Amino acid sequence: MLYHHPPFAAVPRGEILTRTNLVDGSVFAYTEGTVLVLPAIHQTRRFSVRDQVYRTTEHAKATGSAPFQSNEGVQGVLFPVFAQHTVREIFSDRRTQLEAEADKVRREKAAEAAGQEQVIAAKAQEETMQHILPFKQKRTADALSLVDPENPR
Repeated sequence: MLYHHPPFAAVPRGEILTRTNLVDGSVFAYTEGTVLVLPAIHQTRRFSVRDQVYRTTEHAKATGSAPFQSNEGVQGVLFPVFAQHTVREIFSDRRTQLEAEADKVRREKAAEAAGQEQVIAAKAQEETMQHILPFKQKRTADALSLVDPENPR
């Protein structure tokens, strides 16, 4: 019986195992390793400690009404602005001025990104047309040759 049901629980990386003693009610948490679990004395529960993100419909896409902000994006806007000032200036009355400056930089970067997206979309459309146009010209020439067999093009 012990061979098929050993009194141990393995705790893999990325999980926490809680073991509750049913006799005295004490609870212990274990990370990575092997834990003794006696039947009818201990009760165990597993919890994942890996990042879990709850995404509502507003957060589902980066283009949604309330997208998540990446840490890199925030640092790319705030760091250059706040790095030019002392801590005393940042936490003084100038804070609203600095926030406005950071918001201006954020809007400029967003406009630049939108412009880049438009350029990329235009290039993709142009490449698609370069591939499609020869086929359409050939199809038109074939259709014309069927209508006027004496004048092949």
